[in-house]
Amino acid sequence: MAGTEQRRVDADIYICEAIKVLQAVKSKHLDHTDVTTVRAALDGLATVQRSMVGAAVPDNARVAARLRQVATAVKSCVEPDARIAYADLEAAAAIFQAMTDRS
Repeated sequence: MAGTEQRRVDADIYICEAIKVLQAVKSKHLDHTDVTTVRAALDGLATVQRSMVGAAVPDNARVAARLRQVATAVKSCVEPDARIAYADLEAAAAIFQAMTDRS
């Protein structure tokens, strides 16, 4: 159980780093598509974080899928700095996927 909790902490660090990057990107002058994508990504990540701190243990497979969905959207951004968050989100998704695969 302690290993699972540490992996969740590690994943949360990646998610927080991605949020920081996306918030910095959001403050730039972006085209409409990137603005929409970044806002949706931030909303999606907020939802993931809320599920991680909720009373119920989140479904690791669903969290991994949601993180990959957000990562794919972020990867499509024209703004290069937005794509930096992609690697962090993929790393967090991989952690959740590994927890799912070990179940």
